[in-house]
Amino acid sequence: MAAEREVDMDDESVSDAMAACRLLLGEAVMVLIAEDKPVTAEAIAAKIAQICNGFDAAPVRDLAIALLKNNN
Repeated sequence: MAAEREVDMDDESVSDAMAACRLLLGEAVMVLIAEDKPVTAEAIAAKIAQICNGFDAAPVRDLAIALLKNNN
């Protein structure tokens, strides 16, 4: 039973992390549009790095870009 709860927690954590990345991706896209800049993968990656100033944005950026490509 404890193992089942652990799996559920992991699934929930992954779901939460994906939701956070989607929000960050959306924020990056909205800022680029507001700045009248082209919305490209490179521009999104740079904007996410700018938004995540102070910590390593690479894992977040990579997941956000993967979500954009998969559009799930």
